[in-house]
Amino acid sequence: MASISTSSPPHVLIFPFMAQGHTLPLLDLSRALASRGTGVTIITTPANAPFILSKSSTHTAISLSIIPFPKVEELPEGCENVNHLPSPDLFVPFINAAKQLKQPFEDVLKELCDSDSTTPICVISDMFLPWTVDSCRLFDIPRIVFSGMGVLPSVLERIVSLHVPCISSLLHSEPINLPSVPFPLNKTDFPDFVWRGDDKHPILPIVSEIGQAEHNSWGYVVNSFEELEGDHVAAFENQKGIKAWLVGPLLLHDQSEKDLINPGSKNVDQKQFSPYIKWLDQKMEGAGPGTVIYVAFGSQSYMTDSQMEEIALGLEMAGQPFIWVVRSRTWVPPVGWEDRIKGRGFTAMGLEAGLMIVQERDANDDPMTVHHDVICDSVTGVDER
Repeated sequence: MASISTSSPPHVLIFPFMAQGHTLPLLDLSRALASRGTGVTIITTPANAPFILSKSSTHTAISLSIIPFPKVEELPEGCENVNHLPSPDLFVPFINAAKQLKQPFEDVLKELCDSDSTTPICVISDMFLPWTVDSCRLFDIPRIVFSGMGVLPSVLERIVSLHVPCISSLLHSEPINLPSVPFPLNKTDFPDFVWRGDDKHPILPIVSEIGQAEHNSWGYVVNSFEELEGDHVAAFENQKGIKAWLVGPLLLHDQSEKDLINPGSKNVDQKQFSPYIKWLDQKMEGAGPGTVIYVAFGSQSYMTDSQMEEIALGLEMAGQPFIWVVRSRTWVPPVGWEDRIKGRGFTAMGLEAGLMIVQERDANDDPMTVHHDVICDSVTGVDER
């Protein structure tokens, strides 16, 4: 490994994938490391830098290194984040375009390694940036993979890929019982190309690259926690062939810091800035623990207004309390829907990538509106910022 000055604090290089659901947890991790005396450099591109700065500028131990995003014919000019892709069909071209960041990334590594005080002890890079493992090897720096997907979904993904022939022969309604999976599944739980064994699907070469890079990496950090997925860590490590650490839920780091500074104001702070926590507490009053449906399709989903309406009507018919993260500029709730679900539904209406309005209509039909940045695809739920 490259020599590191013992008189300097440790330094970590973090490279998020250009998507909000991937970037936000790594910003939480960056702040957690910085608060413990570790220097952090975050690599990003010009269009993503303002958002990252807005979340990290108060931490003097965190710095940014901005590298240019390549111009490619398939992508709209200035599109540097998958949240801004006009079509899901451009996801693979975006991944391939990101590979052209390799040389600028290595230039940053060289610059940091030329200074004894900033040589990274490791690079933490997103799973969708598998080529970073080769760059790290050039400088003898350990690469740690970051995944926000969770341990069990990763285990499922691998197990399903090993059982494609038998899954393909089943009916859609037939239960699928897989080893190490504590519940039955069916075909509709997976993308078609997974169980069809479509070896020409354009995502498969990327999946293969990710798997090979993971095997050659030093370790894995996952935005999850032992109480939720601890039972599946052994299977995860056996599949990946590397050590895994559950470091989440990362979204709670800032709240923990506030509690340490103002221990007596924990409940007030949490409910003032997290209205959904107050709402969930209200659902438990008198009735005790129950079921609240959480619906979110992530910042990379593309849904039609008719699909949104079906979800709205389905949640109404379910008769259960729910939190629904809605990402649409055009959808309007069905006539009378808000009145019919008042006191039972909590919706986060997405105005644009990274900005939400959380709106609740209580039993008295009083609306409550608060601006938020929201993670839509976090394993641990809605993240109020």
